[in-house]
Amino acid sequence: MTEGVVLREVSSKKEIHAAETACRHAISSDYADYADRLVSLPRDAEGCFNLLSGITCDQKSLLTLRRLKAEATRLGLQTANALERFVVLKAYLAALPCLPSLPVDHSVHRQFCSTCRQVASSVDGSDARFALESDAFAELAQIVTLRRYHAGQLSFDITKMPRAWLLKVHPIELPGLIREISAGIGGFGPVVMPHINYWRKNPLFIFKGEQEQALWRIAKSIERDDRVKGMIASSWLYSAAVGESFPHLAWVREFFIEQNAYIVDAGPALVDAGFLIGSKKRRQLYTSGNFHPRETIVLWRRAHILEWAAKHPQFGDCAHAQNVSVMAMQAATHLRTRRKPNSQRIFRSGQCTLIDCKRLLLYKPRHYIALTLQLPAFCAALIVGAGWSAAGVLPVFFLTVLCMWVFQYFFLQ
Repeated sequence: MTEGVVLREVSSKKEIHAAETACRHAISSDYADYADRLVSLPRDAEGCFNLLSGITCDQKSLLTLRRLKAEATRLGLQTANALERFVVLKAYLAALPCLPSLPVDHSVHRQFCSTCRQVASSVDGSDARFALESDAFAELAQIVTLRRYHAGQLSFDITKMPRAWLLKVHPIELPGLIREISAGIGGFGPVVMPHINYWRKNPLFIFKGEQEQALWRIAKSIERDDRVKGMIASSWLYSAAVGESFPHLAWVREFFIEQNAYIVDAGPALVDAGFLIGSKKRRQLYTSGNFHPRETIVLWRRAHILEWAAKHPQFGDCAHAQNVSVMAMQAATHLRTRRKPNSQRIFRSGQCTLIDCKRLLLYKPRHYIALTLQLPAFCAALIVGAGWSAAGVLPVFFLTVLCMWVFQYFFLQ
């Protein structure tokens, strides 16, 4: 066992050295006088690292990169997405030495280095994923600055479960979700949250083998970090409607069902959630009203994750997991006959919406909670306290919160 760990550490060091060499070569050959002519560019790797660290959370970083890009264009230095690639390559030089200290598996280190070499070999940065305003660049910025980890087909970050998710669940199912969070997962966090990776090898497809291999890497990273209580996820891909309309994708949800994960509906998926991208059939069915995917929450306990990973050593990097295209899964996967999903059995959100505030709930949950729960409850308590009795203030406040909780689920989502 000790010998295996040592070999993995040696292998990781070689990978890191190779990635660093590729970065330096790309910078020297493709950007020989870039830094000298673009005087406002950060001088060192740490400066570029800090600049990318603000992407997705600090508008100033994005504005700075826009200004630098405009300056590069004015000087004739900007071809395709050259500036973005240059900043990423420089940031990699600051990130690579920190890689061994991260609480993730060595297989994740290798994925990080692999993407680094991929960026270095993309000669002119013409790949659209480098575009400054794209979601793919935002994800790459998070990966390079070690806020998100590359596991292959999936990336992941270590975070806490958003409390606002409780507002998305049907009132009947809310006690079960709370029980799973408290007694199953063991709290709101820290937990791992996976994402479909824009920088995976095959960005146009999802492969079952690569999905399981990515989950194995995540599981081994969870095993290394005792703080992590489990995994949470929220996506339209886990919706029962997806498997019913597209049987070749049913395995995405079925995997978690078979591994004893807790799955619960979280309301209609937003139009820009991604289900309209890359599939003409999905767009046609959605336009005709025959496909309505719903956001679905998955909670997977730490014990169940580690148990699954221990049973599947074939997904380690030394093994070669067979990549099975989702288009081939229709013939290869036996789908069990499932009962009618809950979305059709009980009255759910999205059926009687008066004002659609789901986007506000997703992007600004604090504003949503203040407007839909706290403000009505405060007003009701104030009226009762002024016109009746101070003793009724707290009961009315909490009763109003409860009523508005139910109201917002059925009529505001």
